[in-house]
Amino acid sequence: MPLMENLSKMEGVQVGDNLPYSGRTLNYTLDVHADALGRPHVSIELRQDLVADESGALRWADLVFDAVTPILTQMGL
Repeated sequence: MPLMENLSKMEGVQVGDNLPYSGRTLNYTLDVHADALGRPHVSIELRQDLVADESGALRWADLVFDAVTPILTQMGL
């Protein structure tokens, strides 16, 4: 999971699979519109308090951008 790997290398970022429930099942939108069509996809869940204000939202936008960009370049997407 390249995105999880990239995010886990970032200072102060804690990454993990959603437990006890997996986001890999019962995710209609990704199952139907991405996985079934063979499209790359990701689902990201953040604690609400991390994006509760503008500075938190901007911080996470930057973190996700920095983590996703090399993946998109590498995969030729």
